[in-house]
Amino acid sequence: MGKAAELLKSTNPIWKEKVNKKTFTAYLLVHCGWPVFFYFTYMYCASVLKTKFGYTPEQIIHQNFNVSLVQLFSFFLVTVLCKRIYPLKILKIRFYILSCMVLVLPFLLDRINSPTEVFFLQAFCIFFALTNVPAAPIFLIYFPVFKRFTCDSIIYASSRALIYFITAFGIVYLTESFGQFGLWFIMIPACIGYIWGVQYFDKLEREQNDYHPANRVSAEFGLKKLQESLKMHGEDIETKKRIRI
Repeated sequence: MGKAAELLKSTNPIWKEKVNKKTFTAYLLVHCGWPVFFYFTYMYCASVLKTKFGYTPEQIIHQNFNVSLVQLFSFFLVTVLCKRIYPLKILKIRFYILSCMVLVLPFLLDRINSPTEVFFLQAFCIFFALTNVPAAPIFLIYFPVFKRFTCDSIIYASSRALIYFITAFGIVYLTESFGQFGLWFIMIPACIGYIWGVQYFDKLEREQNDYHPANRVSAEFGLKKLQESLKMHGEDIETKKRIRI
């Protein structure tokens, strides 16, 4: 059995297929968006509730639990929507909506007057948080078959470890120096990296996947033109027959 496996590895090109570095980087950047907004929603906003509104740990846990229900609902919703809307398009829509929120977030935090307002801010950020759901299968297609699990595991673990570390320590010092505007130094780069990764995979889909919406529209348009030309050709033949008669 061992010799058969070694023979398969040496003769089958699928075993020797290498991971594209640009694809690996793009997927890593897509994964780096989630830890930033997860930390902001559940950790940073918790400190706001504690310092500004005097919430106890029990009250913070209760509010975060309610926020997690919103997060759960968002996953169910995108699962249903991806049956009708292309998954990468869903990610782009979430990005555009969340980017608008990021631009006004420091101003909103400075003007929050109640825990209820904090809850709605948390719910909004976690609902539209930058994640790979529901497009994860599309991303993994572009990794070698026998290296998908390894690549996905490394990307997931490294993105969480790195970004949680940067966010946890970075936000503390940045907000002390720049106030709420310090959030921009972490959130804006995360958003830029995320949309670059999504656009990269969208480009691959356009080039290699016939089921991409743009390719389906082109195919349907070409089929319609072909049908029209055949119809016109048939009418020309009928006209010529009549003239001969």
